[in-house]
Amino acid sequence: MEFHESCYKEFMNYLRPFGDERLQFLLYGMREKSAGPFRVPDLSGWPHGTELKSFAFTDEHWPVVIELFEFWSSGFPEHCEQLLLASLSALTGQGAILSWYMFEGTFNDIAHVFTPWTIERTYGVARPGQAPRLAITKAARQQKSWRALAEQVADALYHAYPELQTVAGNGNVPNNLDEACT
Repeated sequence: MEFHESCYKEFMNYLRPFGDERLQFLLYGMREKSAGPFRVPDLSGWPHGTELKSFAFTDEHWPVVIELFEFWSSGFPEHCEQLLLASLSALTGQGAILSWYMFEGTFNDIAHVFTPWTIERTYGVARPGQAPRLAITKAARQQKSWRALAEQVADALYHAYPELQTVAGNGNVPNNLDEACT
C-alpha cells in the first residue's frame, strides 16, 4: 500500500522537527568498527532537492560504529514506503548489524537502543536474515508485535555485543512521544 499524504498527517508532523517545513527522515546503520563506511543511500525516487547529511558515532570502547543519514526533503516522497524499505535493505546488504529509522531526538544511548519510549518513536527496523519492517502510524508503533520485534532485535544485538550494555547513558528521556514533540 502506498502512502498518501492525507492519511499520514501525524507521521509527517513527527518528521518536521522544531517546526521545520522540510521533512526529516533519520536512518541509522550500525556496523562493526572494522568494516568500512556505508555507501551513501540512493536519492533517486526522493523529491527533487532532497538533501542528505551523514554523521558517524563511535567511541573507543564500542566495537561498532553507528552511521546516521539525515534525509531532508521538501515534500513527501511519492513511494515513501518503498524508499524507506530500500534504504534499510541497502544498509543490511552492506553488512549492517542493524539499521533503523527513528524520529528526531530519539536516539539517546547505545546501551538502550530500543526502550519502550524509543520503540514508539522507531518507524523502521532491519537486521540480517530478516525482511525490513515499517511501523508508520502511531497505532502500528504501539502494537505488541512491533514492541516484540524491537525487543528481539535488541536482545540479539546485546547478545552479540554485550559490552554495549556496559556503556552508561544519561537515561534522560521523555515519558511518551507526545511529550517529546511539545
